[in-house]
Amino acid sequence: EEENPVHNLFLFPNNSNIVTSNISSLAGVSGSGNAGSISLISTSGTIDTSLGTLVSTSFIGNGGNVSLQAANNIVTSNISSFASTSGNGGNISLTSTSGAIDTSLGALVSTSSIGKGGDVSLRGSNNIVTSNISSFVSLSGNAGSVLLISTNGGINTSLGTVSATSLIGNGGNVFLQAANSIFTANVNTFARNGNGGNINFTARNSITANNLNARSAIANGGNITLDPIGNIIFNSANTSGAIQGGSFSASSTGGNIRVLGFVTSTFAACAGASICSASSNGGTGGQIFLRHGGLAPFIIGDPSINGTAGIVTSGSSTLALGKIIPVGTSIFTQGNILVAPSGDTVFTPPDLLVDLLAADLDTLKLLEIREVMKREVDRYFKEENLPKAFEAIEKAYISELEVYLGDDLKPPVLNMNQAQEIIGDVSRRSGSISVLIYPVMLNDRIEILVIPPKDKGKPFHRYTNYANEAEIVAILEEYRSNLRDPSSQDYLVQAQKLYDWVIRPIDDRLQALKIETIVFVMDSGLRVIPPAALHDGKQFLMERYASANIPALRVTRLEDRDRKNTSVLAMGLTQAREGLSALPAVEIEIRTIGTQVLSGVAFLDQDFTVGNMQEQRSKASYGILHLGTHGQFLADRVKDSYIQFWDSKLRSHQIPGLRFDKPAIDMLTLSACETAVGNNLGISGLAVESGARSILASLWTVSDAGTAPLMISLYKAFPNAISKATALRQAQLDLLRGKVKVENNQIVGVEGLGAIALPKGTGNVDLRHPFFWSSFILVGNWL
Repeated sequence: EEENPVHNLFLFPNNSNIVTSNISSLAGVSGSGNAGSISLISTSGTIDTSLGTLVSTSFIGNGGNVSLQAANNIVTSNISSFASTSGNGGNISLTSTSGAIDTSLGALVSTSSIGKGGDVSLRGSNNIVTSNISSFVSLSGNAGSVLLISTNGGINTSLGTVSATSLIGNGGNVFLQAANSIFTANVNTFARNGNGGNINFTARNSITANNLNARSAIANGGNITLDPIGNIIFNSANTSGAIQGGSFSASSTGGNIRVLGFVTSTFAACAGASICSASSNGGTGGQIFLRHGGLAPFIIGDPSINGTAGIVTSGSSTLALGKIIPVGTSIFTQGNILVAPSGDTVFTPPDLLVDLLAADLDTLKLLEIREVMKREVDRYFKEENLPKAFEAIEKAYISELEVYLGDDLKPPVLNMNQAQEIIGDVSRRSGSISVLIYPVMLNDRIEILVIPPKDKGKPFHRYTNYANEAEIVAILEEYRSNLRDPSSQDYLVQAQKLYDWVIRPIDDRLQALKIETIVFVMDSGLRVIPPAALHDGKQFLMERYASANIPALRVTRLEDRDRKNTSVLAMGLTQAREGLSALPAVEIEIRTIGTQVLSGVAFLDQDFTVGNMQEQRSKASYGILHLGTHGQFLADRVKDSYIQFWDSKLRSHQIPGLRFDKPAIDMLTLSACETAVGNNLGISGLAVESGARSILASLWTVSDAGTAPLMISLYKAFPNAISKATALRQAQLDLLRGKVKVENNQIVGVEGLGAIALPKGTGNVDLRHPFFWSSFILVGNWL
């Protein structure tokens, strides 16, 4: 046994086999430092370490690399490179230029708690047989990749699992390439707070696997690609992701595809699926492409010859049980699911690599910002250092926006004393006592920092414990999902739970301070929940407070609005465009707002173009720009966000060039857009970069017949309201209390207006459910 606590170990005998027992390179548990590397090279013989283990580990520092190179066979037991607390796991590399590699007697493990997992690579001329292979990060950091290549033989990892997973970071990629067949047990590249890793198998013969899991709980799922000549047999494939599911491709030029089991997932869309690429946040999900050799029909629900045991779903498209896709029908397409049952069909899935790499980099940056912020804020709150906590939170949120926008914002620096002065000044100018509330999601609790006007007292904080951050993320997802079902009251469970976490700990103080308007500076997934619908068990938050959201105080413009300029440029889309549904009630919404409720002009459909919008703005100064059209803010990349016009999609990054600050748009309203749960920066980014002083946007698409009553009520209250936030609250109250309603194809109850006709078939709509009135949030200047 060799002991090497500091230095590297290098064995390079001439023309000899190498046989070892235990070899360890350790950096002591009481100190810090990097472990040394272990390198064994046999230029003409074999390497056999099966009599012991190879270990390179450090307590605080990097684990060392372990490298074995032999001309002939390599046989090993356990090989590990650990970074026990902080530091990177070392790489593990086994190369046999002319022989086989057998690690079935032990595991290959490179792991870190806070750092990067090391890469594990095995390259052999003949067969490769392994037990467990793992590159794992238990806390924060990216997992390493796993690469197995057999140039003349097969690969068999079925004696153990292959995993490249991370808790807070990206999962690693797993790449297997064999001249013969590939056999695996479970392969897992799961990431909780980062993107799932990609799984890619290429084999000359067949591929047989168990469960393939590349999903992400909070970010993007990884891609899975299976590409042999012969049969493809596996139990399940899961590329789902909260933001976006990864793509799945199984392509056999001469065999069948058999999927024998079902995925295990917390995503409702994946229930009963053999293959799932869904997004949990309403996205399209990843593309699914299945190509078999055309030997038999492909049957959903029967995997005995050619088919799946369960459904195949991308979330937006599903092949249901009983679906039979016959041989010889070229490419069958249903949404973003494609099946090519003809053996001579040629189809190349789109190359997503560049976009995925960009997403990985941005996601990693955002995760790093968040993790630094959480550590700093956790410490400052425990030290009762609220000024430092405030500065750390503001700095982190601005850094996130800079990553999202790809721009250096350079906002003014503010301290907490200045924040109190600002909120006090706004309270006096608006006539509504306001307060800043910063809820921050930490690993074990939610902290709430409250900053009132200076004349109302000192800032304070409260906290509420929960099991872990995943618990609150699950509640947020359920809250949004249940609110979107107007036939159910299930949302109340989550509405009350979130109230207990965010509002109840501070509610007594808010009432004592006589607060009237709450300005939320939300963290992560809290950004796209409607605070108005939080419930204390008796009433909604909106029944007691007006509310608004801001991305960060330092990037919020708080000028007084020009109360003499309430003119509106109202534009919208009623017809279906580019695969998006028609919005027939938008015509009533736009014409009523633009001609009856406020002074202004209205344009629809062919006249709803970016060019016409800019032309109208050059002719007159409009305080409000109202766009009744589809929009999406479903990812954390600015280029994936858009507003649909008649002739094109206006991408979010194109909006700054339209100069909504010259002349100033006081409020930009988007009445039919969608946003995703998760760390969504879309509306916040729009509020910062558009130039408009505030954004009023829907979090989900409400039936357009349900949107019109709220919008019309809002604008009716707008001119005389003390603030935009109170105008929105009044419109929400009118719907909640049944004052404004839809009866017999008409909107009735809007003060000062008669009945407003809606399209035939609208009938009666009960607008009291928060599905209709809570979907809109005001972001930015709430005055």
